[in-house]
Amino acid sequence: MPNIYIYCLDDEFGKVAYAVAEDGTGLAAHLSSNKLYVRHDMGINSRWKHDYYSSHYPEGYTLMDYTDLEPDQFKDHPDLMKAITLNHEIQGPSDDASPSGQDFR
Repeated sequence: MPNIYIYCLDDEFGKVAYAVAEDGTGLAAHLSSNKLYVRHDMGINSRWKHDYYSSHYPEGYTLMDYTDLEPDQFKDHPDLMKAITLNHEIQGPSDDASPSGQDFR
């Protein structure tokens, strides 16, 4: 089953969470007030965002929760880094580990 990687970055307003498919496609993003809400807002422990996830992987998927990682720890997780790298190849690089150029809902 394909993986969807969920991770977050600090923002001046809270945590910006991203969901990136293993093929590099950006699937969803959300600004949460703090890390406690990220898992719910991104569908790790709720049904939120699953319509976006299932539209990309209609046969099913596995959510990979990397929301506890700091950005300097991403490099220790090759599958996550591969998805981020593929996203940057598709969309162009950005200044951080966020998916670039996505129209997130």
